[in-house]
Amino acid sequence: MDILIDTVENSLWAAAIHDGRLQGVEIDPPMEGVRWGSIYYARVGRIDKALNAAFLELGHGEQGILYVKDFRQYDTDGLAKGNEGKSIGQLLRPGSMIMVQAKTSTLPVEMHQDITVDADKIARMSMDIAISGRHLIYTPNDGQKRVSSRVQDKALRKQMLAMARKVETIKGCILRSSAASVQTDVLIRESQILKKIWEELKKFQTGEVPSLIMEGPDAIQRIIADHADRAIGKILTSDEELYEEAHEWCDIYAPDLMARVEHIAFEDAEAGIDDIHLLDHYGVVDQVQELIRPYAVLPDGGNIIMQQTNALMAIDVNTGQSKSKTKTNLEAAKEAARQIRLRNIGGMILIDFIDCRSKAHRDAILKVLKDACSDDPCRIDIHGFTGGGLMEISRGRRTAPLMQRLQIATAVHDARG
Repeated sequence: MDILIDTVENSLWAAAIHDGRLQGVEIDPPMEGVRWGSIYYARVGRIDKALNAAFLELGHGEQGILYVKDFRQYDTDGLAKGNEGKSIGQLLRPGSMIMVQAKTSTLPVEMHQDITVDADKIARMSMDIAISGRHLIYTPNDGQKRVSSRVQDKALRKQMLAMARKVETIKGCILRSSAASVQTDVLIRESQILKKIWEELKKFQTGEVPSLIMEGPDAIQRIIADHADRAIGKILTSDEELYEEAHEWCDIYAPDLMARVEHIAFEDAEAGIDDIHLLDHYGVVDQVQELIRPYAVLPDGGNIIMQQTNALMAIDVNTGQSKSKTKTNLEAAKEAARQIRLRNIGGMILIDFIDCRSKAHRDAILKVLKDACSDDPCRIDIHGFTGGGLMEISRGRRTAPLMQRLQIATAVHDARG
């Protein structure tokens, strides 16, 4: 697998490809409001009793919302403890200053009226701080050692939990799936780095001015970390600044990948298109443009059609030119997982497979779907077939859907002429 990094119309693109086929894509538009994972020293603006939540001032006009279930009190060791059933109004007052982290992302304030989107305009915040590395996530206010939900194998989870307990540098952490293939000393080194970052962040909890303390991971950091459990061949970019950023991140979190970060200069690049030459060369731009279509063609001639509603994403499987319903369903299960991941679809998802009434057929579809979804960096729950025969899935999402991020990027580019 190779990682490609470049800019398109001032947006940061990072893509993962395997055998020429797109497996992951992250796009950061030139303007963002609140980025997922960003940590703020926030001020409580007002308390909403009906929502049992506090509206937070994050600085520079940005706002966040903190629901009572995401509020944390701390003991003398700095570890979170229960709220004892109290309301948000009993826990916070207007003017209170707290450290929070963004669990969702938003548009910039100045673009709220310019683009129609489905996402909320106020970022959801939490006091559960998590600082991500390559192989582990440091949770300084949580004293538990855990393993990522992406790891399903019980024996492997037990083995990884034992590894986590040997990391005595920090009390709380979550081992990512990539940690299964590394030595404990690698985890200890990374935990020391993350702990040092946390110690520096705590120094900013002073004063009464809301501010951004640390920005969340950008597209480069997300794409490399998300594919850390894969064999990465090369990390390529034609931009010197992006090369330096990728090289610096690997120097801190992935020393073994430093030699694989390469800067490519296209001497034959035509004037005006050199910023997308790398992605065009590997066919990434064309493959992303295909994601704009509401359908995807399957290898055997079938297809899937995707339709977004206010409540859910509906995916319909069709045989098309295929002569095998079974083969079409299995191909559809694999491709649906890929489309969900690439398009960054969140919420409830229903897939209508073709005539899969037999238990053996359903079990085969479920197995293929679970295997395909194991590559997803976001939390995805497969609930199984409903009484009506539809496959029900739910997926969490870190950033805005791909279509929305492309829409923002285009709007900013057009506005700048």
